[in-house]
Amino acid sequence: MVWLRPSETFVIWTESAFAALDSVYETTPANIITNTDVARLINSAEIQSVTRPAGQATQKRTHVLKKNPLKNKQVALRLNPYAKAFAAKKQTAKKA
Repeated sequence: MVWLRPSETFVIWTESAFAALDSVYETTPANIITNTDVARLINSAEIQSVTRPAGQATQKRTHVLKKNPLKNKQVALRLNPYAKAFAAKKQTAKKA
């Protein structure tokens, strides 16, 4: 199986896979690919005409400072929106 994009796949069936399909369904599709040159198939005009162009290249940040959600309230709220209500409930329980 060749991944073209994260959401699309290009599946190549082997002869043994078709034999297994024969035993299950007792028929095989009429069009069986005889050429195994995958690079030529993927780069062919027919395949390239129906695939979407590659998206914008994203620039990965080289170093990101990780913040501790146990010490940083904003990060804790981003990870767990209930943290604010939980902290308020904890404060009222401590006062009572």
